[in-house]
Amino acid sequence: MKENKKIERTFKKFILSLISRLILVITIIVGLVIALIVRNNIINNKKEFFKRQIKEYQLKINSELVNRKKELDILSTIIQSQINMPRVYVNFSSLMRNELLSWPYYKRFYILLNKGYTIKDTTFYRYKDSLQRINISWVKNDNGVILIDQAFMKENELAYKISVIKSQPLLLKNKYHGFIGEDINYSIVLPLYSGTTFIGVIGSEFSTGFLDDIIATSQYPDNVFISNAEGFLLNTRIKQNSKGKDIFYIIPEFKKYEEKLFKEAELELHSSNNVLFYQKFDTGFGTIWAVGMIIPNKEIYRKANIWFISIMLFFIILNFIVKIFLSEII
Repeated sequence: MKENKKIERTFKKFILSLISRLILVITIIVGLVIALIVRNNIINNKKEFFKRQIKEYQLKINSELVNRKKELDILSTIIQSQINMPRVYVNFSSLMRNELLSWPYYKRFYILLNKGYTIKDTTFYRYKDSLQRINISWVKNDNGVILIDQAFMKENELAYKISVIKSQPLLLKNKYHGFIGEDINYSIVLPLYSGTTFIGVIGSEFSTGFLDDIIATSQYPDNVFISNAEGFLLNTRIKQNSKGKDIFYIIPEFKKYEEKLFKEAELELHSSNNVLFYQKFDTGFGTIWAVGMIIPNKEIYRKANIWFISIMLFFIILNFIVKIFLSEII
């Protein structure tokens, strides 16, 4: 009789041990699967968030450039109405002054008219180049004073671009950019027509300082950089005095991916400390720029790892509770 009870107790212990081990394996597997799914979802959602942030930057930049073009469109219409024999005269000094003061990042407006085309404004006659083209610019200095300057576009400087400008507006980098750390200036250049005849160009030059206003709207303003297609920084807060420098000045750990960065349109790269999100985009003016974000690994993985550990602990505790419950029943 005693032997039977002993066998029965041994059998119960064996069953309990078997069930406990089985439950432990099942809970660990189920817990691991659930924890991995939750962790991956959190990581992917975080990455998608940063990619959406970059898209938002691109939309804001394009919107600002489009606004600059709209203002140039209005000016070009006014200028084309003043060619040769206008019915109503326009005070260009007042007009250009108002335009330059309308946006803090404007540097100058300029007009280049082909030989034989004039605007009935006495100011213009004093600003002809050696090819007898009206070549004039209105410049805003650091004190906000508007000056009429000598020819801004040198002889045939835009000759290699003229065939393109005839058919579409262009965004051109100012090749006379000065010191590293200063804002880089760009120009939007539009063609001027008299009927169907191409007669010259009009452009507005502005600093890329406006990009800082866009960066400031981010939740992560200190993690963003904007560069041109050649890989030179247009704006960033990641490091001081870095405008005009190579992007690897602020992301040296990704230098080994240089070929990939300049080849691919969109990248997600990893280093031991950071994740780089990098997307090129068309400005809409024949020029490619790029927006990048440098995000510390902990910013992406910390929450996901906390959830992973929490879920695993939950299933381990659950397994312990089930084991106690079974020991009370059996």
